[in-house]
Amino acid sequence: MSKQEFQTGQYVIVEGKCEGVKHDGRLLINFFGENPELTAVYPKNVLPKPQKVVIPKFVAEWIEDNKSDIDTLYTAYALLSRIKNDVSLWVNSNQDTFARAWLDGYEVEKEKMYIIPLKSLITTDGHQQYLTGKAGRFFASRRNYSLKQTFTQTELDNNVPACYREWAEPVEVE
Repeated sequence: MSKQEFQTGQYVIVEGKCEGVKHDGRLLINFFGENPELTAVYPKNVLPKPQKVVIPKFVAEWIEDNKSDIDTLYTAYALLSRIKNDVSLWVNSNQDTFARAWLDGYEVEKEKMYIIPLKSLITTDGHQQYLTGKAGRFFASRRNYSLKQTFTQTELDNNVPACYREWAEPVEVE
């Protein structure tokens, strides 16, 4: 923020390293010197929007399924502390991230995708064949973006025949 945006006497919120507390309760903020610890200064009523955190899809689904029935973050923690599942284990290890997601919103982590080239299958015109899925069946096909040729880890584990899993390669999906 530039100096022109502030006025003498204006109340501001300062983020910085606390160097101590005076007897009257005031904080000592270090923002002078060679290596200032000041990270930001905001006009009192103009705080920046919180950044959305990124959380796994299964945690996002739990929040979506439960937030309307749970009135506070504390209640969510209490509920999750009584159960043992993937969500509670993740939350236990990522409490700050879960709190930010609950309070400020979140983005869902993009799930890693895999493609399975069938190493020994090359078309006569030199194109690689890939494992392709349709209606619960699998077949070989050259790369075709209109066919199901990319798989999530869950799909690999649950749907793709075990003999093909070792050939799975990570792929970027637009």
